[in-house]
Amino acid sequence: MKELAENSERVGPYVGHLRGVAQDPAAREWLSRLGEHLEAGRGTTLTEGRHRNVLLSMPTSHGPIDVVVKAFGCGGLIESLRSRYRGTKAWRSWTAAVHLYDHGVGTPDPLAILERQENSRVCESYYVTRYIPNAISFKDALVCLYRDEPDGTKLMALLQTVADAIRAMHATGFVHYDLGNQNILLRRTGEATWGDVHFIDLNRGRVLDQVTDRERGRDISRIALPSDFLRVFREMYYDAVPTRPFKMWEARFRTLYSWHTRTRRWRHPIRERRMMLKGDQDKQYPGPKSIWVWDPLSRQPLVTMQREDRKKHFSWRRHLQSALSSIRLLPYCYRPYQAFRAGAFRHPRSFDGAVGIAVEWRPDDKGQTVAALHALGLIPVLVRFYRHETEEAFAGTVALVKALHEKGHAVSIGLLQDRAAVAQPALWQSFVDEVLTAVGGLVEMVEVGHAINRVKWGIWTFEEYRDLMQPLVPWRTKLPEVRFGGPAVIDFEYAYIPAALDALPRGMQFDVLTHHLYVDRRGAPENPQSKFALLEKLALARAIARAHRNCKDRLIITEFNWPLLGTGIHSPVGAPYVSPGVRQNDPSVDEDAAAAFMLRYILIAIGSGLAERVFWWSLVAHGFGLLDDAGEVWRERSGYLALKEFLVHTRGFTFRQRTQWQKAGCVVWRYDFYDEKDQKRVSVVYAEGERAVSIPVEEGMIARDAFGVRMQMENDQISVTGSPVYLVLHRES
Repeated sequence: MKELAENSERVGPYVGHLRGVAQDPAAREWLSRLGEHLEAGRGTTLTEGRHRNVLLSMPTSHGPIDVVVKAFGCGGLIESLRSRYRGTKAWRSWTAAVHLYDHGVGTPDPLAILERQENSRVCESYYVTRYIPNAISFKDALVCLYRDEPDGTKLMALLQTVADAIRAMHATGFVHYDLGNQNILLRRTGEATWGDVHFIDLNRGRVLDQVTDRERGRDISRIALPSDFLRVFREMYYDAVPTRPFKMWEARFRTLYSWHTRTRRWRHPIRERRMMLKGDQDKQYPGPKSIWVWDPLSRQPLVTMQREDRKKHFSWRRHLQSALSSIRLLPYCYRPYQAFRAGAFRHPRSFDGAVGIAVEWRPDDKGQTVAALHALGLIPVLVRFYRHETEEAFAGTVALVKALHEKGHAVSIGLLQDRAAVAQPALWQSFVDEVLTAVGGLVEMVEVGHAINRVKWGIWTFEEYRDLMQPLVPWRTKLPEVRFGGPAVIDFEYAYIPAALDALPRGMQFDVLTHHLYVDRRGAPENPQSKFALLEKLALARAIARAHRNCKDRLIITEFNWPLLGTGIHSPVGAPYVSPGVRQNDPSVDEDAAAAFMLRYILIAIGSGLAERVFWWSLVAHGFGLLDDAGEVWRERSGYLALKEFLVHTRGFTFRQRTQWQKAGCVVWRYDFYDEKDQKRVSVVYAEGERAVSIPVEEGMIARDAFGVRMQMENDQISVTGSPVYLVLHRES
């Protein structure tokens, strides 16, 4: 109070300060009667409680302007004594706002502080700022995105905007000490852009000589986000790898604030009860399990929680069901597994119709999808329908299915859920009925559900999975010619498959076991995970399909790929934010390696006879597609060119045998294909590892690389690497 009194001016019954437009004579006179305006009920109350925020129109010589008056309640004896040394809340808000405003950091323009004393105690205390139209709190912006616009690019833009503003605030030496989401205002400046960040409720803040990691951590600890979004936000704020002290202090203060929040209802029971009764659920954060945000760049939902937080929300029943179902089925899988392993590559197999590509409707397509598929021939396609997407996307996807069917492609479809579909079964029922009514008669297979063992896709329990499958039961009768596939578990997490099959509702059985089998984290498909390389994983999946009563003995891989280096947030590895520093255990590979691994995956999966069909995900994607959509015209990647060449050399041929031999310390594989009359043989040859190996070539053979370029021979030998080579032999009739 001493500082306020020494530098103050008299404004009617008040002492205080005026800035800017508040010094206008008309404004000054109006401010001198500020208490009367509030007592008369003028203006609009923005927030109520012990301290009120009221929107009023303040006259000036150039016309009225909107201002917000924060009327601080009269504190008790302790508050009065504290104010003598620290200043009142209004005074502290004023000094903090002037500091930020003068340093170019967003805060509502401070116009006035006015206080009146009686008997040496403050009885009226007002802080006046210019009103910011169309501003919402960071909290309300998040709630809006979570509930109405669950879009990852919009969310990341919002987080980056706020993180940058907080960093700028700290750079001035100011720490907020009450930096909750509700105390950060901003405006939406575009479809996916935000700006004009303003900090409010500044009375607890301090201006320090140096903002240490301890103070940074203390401020950030009050930002409320799901734990993985919070991880991203910390890195955005720090604009580098956060230091260990910062992370330590942030975690410590977050724990203390969490306890403070949990005990608030006991410390302030009346206030908390009043707020609960007047609370609007639509303005509250969704529950931790209900936050579901789609990332259009990597074409997947965002991970919202880190592993430790996810575990807190897992039901013990989920783990128990997985364990019991697997234990019950395991004895029945052993012999089929051994038989499938021993019988791999022993029988002739045609690759025709066994290699497919997953596609989806795109608003910028311009016919490029159909044209790119046409160049590959009439290969099978898997078209995805997303429950969460718009009516325009649904209509476009239906049109794509019809166009591909008319072209002669064997079309399968995938029905992909979101959290809303799981939480509100009626939405899923309507979606299933709409899709199958529109295209059910045009497709060979329907894959129901997607990556059900990943909670980011919305399924937390096997009971929820059972409810998701229920609407499909009558459609098995309505569409008897259509095969239904599932449970679409992703990765080598086979314990979920028996439990998911056990959870199927009465009347539901899968005609084919569909699985998303990635091996990208092992590099080459021949690399083992424990004792299971791609071949062993396929054999075990087939054994499960044969052993379980709710699935027929057929296996289709509906998703596999390798994420591509340098594609940043478009890659499943980099999405939704590329963290600073070196990434550990990154499975990303360059385009040529992805092409080579794709062909080797196909050779193993189809040549072994274990998989009926495989679908690469996807035809078009900057982060993992065969075509790169970064430009207006999609670029053909190595994978697209290599697949086209592979189909040219194997179409109409029958795979007969696989041969392995050691050469210069490397394993060399050869797959032999023959035409019907044995007048032509094509051998696909590659070497494991990165070293080049020279191998002999039979007389009369022509060697071409993975892209069809003829290779030069030296002494009837060619050099092979991990990229498959074609040895073509024409026999004289």
